[in-house]
Amino acid sequence: MKREQVYQTSFRSKPLPILRVSLNSPSKPGSSQQNIAVINGENVTLPAYLQGPPVTLQPEQMKRGLYIFERCLLFMARFFTQSEISIIYIPGPASVYSMIGPNITYEDGKGKEAPKETITKASQEGCRSIKEVAQRNGFQFLDTRPYFRELAKTKILHGPEDHQHLNRDGQTLLAEVIIKHILSDSLDQKNNACES
Repeated sequence: MKREQVYQTSFRSKPLPILRVSLNSPSKPGSSQQNIAVINGENVTLPAYLQGPPVTLQPEQMKRGLYIFERCLLFMARFFTQSEISIIYIPGPASVYSMIGPNITYEDGKGKEAPKETITKASQEGCRSIKEVAQRNGFQFLDTRPYFRELAKTKILHGPEDHQHLNRDGQTLLAEVIIKHILSDSLDQKNNACES
């Protein structure tokens, strides 16, 4: 005669430990690299390496990326034939804030530093290229950079745990700008997109 074993199992959940994760890239030990922005009249230290426009891409790489982006949009447009498509250009933190000093440290694997003018130029070129894709295919285009830059004069729009993504103030601004864009004919935005 075989003996049966009885196993007891419990389905009560056990409390899970809280795990804090930060996507901020820490400065290298002993590094003096910082991004200091003027926000509401005060100098505010932001993480050492911020996301920004594609500063390190070569023209051919950018061209390939835009080609893939456009092909994906066209595929989506053919799939959702009853939908209007809007492309919303959202800047990275490195091109939003008014930084002190001649350089900005930005994220590029290990982190790099570039003159503010280089970051600005890459942001402009990226915006114009995406706008051209939108215009060529009859899609609406919204450049959110002027809105973010204006509010960033008085508020931090990213972080505090993760400076790569918008915080509540940044998300609220983005929602308000998109709603305004949807509810209006956005003629001013179409004419002025990628100008600043």
